[in-house]
Formats: sequence, structure tokens, C-alpha cells
Amino acid sequence: MSEQNAKRDWKQVKRRASRIVNLRLTPEEEEELRQRAAGEQTTIAHYLKAAGFERPITRRARLHSTGADVEALRAIHANLGRLAGNSHQIARALNFGQQVPAIEAQATLKEIRDTLQELRAELFTALNREP
Repeated sequence: MSEQNAKRDWKQVKRRASRIVNLRLTPEEEEELRQRAAGEQTTIAHYLKAAGFERPITRRARLHSTGADVEALRAIHANLGRLAGNSHQIARALNFGQQVPAIEAQATLKEIRDTLQELRAELFTALNREP
């Protein structure tokens, strides 16, 4: 069997979820379900599928972000952009044969290292995890 046929066969076997099931809950039941899913660090849909089909609950499913999470991630994104700009300026100068004072390069690299450590801590906080 050729490699293309093998790929085609795999695509035919691959399952896609295409059905939607609606569920009516009381507000209390919905809140309890949200809490249970959050406790497993997964979505409600993934939690219900795992429970209904007696499968282990994995943490691969995306969680819905809160406003605070989004703001934390925006701040991290902005800091990463600033770091990229700083390192790009040094690399560009070096690529064009310009002299970059060692003190300036060291200061920029220290700033990058310090900011990366701060970003790491912010990411762990945003993800509710320990470093």
C-alpha cells in the first residue's frame, strides 16, 4: 500500500464529533457541573463525555478564560513583544556589522532574562499552577 493510500485510509477511520446534544439543568446543577469540570481543569463538554463514556478525564481540553485571565495574558503578550523588539535591535545591529557596546548588550540581555522570569511567574499565576 502506498503512503498516500495509507494516509487516505487513516482519514476515513478518523472520527469527528459532529452531533450536538442539548441538556436542561437547574441553575444549581449548572453551577455544580461547572465547579466539577473546573476542578478537573477541563470543559463541561469534555467532563460530561468522559463521565458518560466512563473514560478518564484528561486536561487537554481548553478551559474558558475569565476576564482576569485574558488581561494577564494580554500583559504577558505585550511584554513578550517588547522583549522581541529589544533582542531584534541587537541582532540587527550585529548582522549589519555595527558595534554594539558590551554594556548595552549586557543590560538588554539582563532585562530580557529578568522579564522572562517575571513572565514565567505570571503564567503560572494565570494558569493557577505552582512554579
